[in-house]
Amino acid sequence: MIVISDVDRPYVEQEATIVCLSTQNDYSHNVTQLPHEYVDDVELRKTSYVMPWAIYTIPLSAIRDTLPSGELTCDGLELIADAIDGMIRP
Repeated sequence: MIVISDVDRPYVEQEATIVCLSTQNDYSHNVTQLPHEYVDDVELRKTSYVMPWAIYTIPLSAIRDTLPSGELTCDGLELIADAIDGMIRP
């Protein structure tokens, strides 16, 4: 899972918008590989793919802080945005 936004929203607890990753690439919709260098401070041990149809808004408290965490680089965020855009406007 990649957090793509953690903007405060009025009248609700803090939330995060996430997009899911997979180590599989055999889906009916195209998936985009997320290169390791597009994520800072965490090592993706397997080849990871962005699943642009798997976007969710979840409470920040649902994200386990015991798991490794990193941050997308600017290029990583652009890659995620392009993957989502490509799904919406093929």
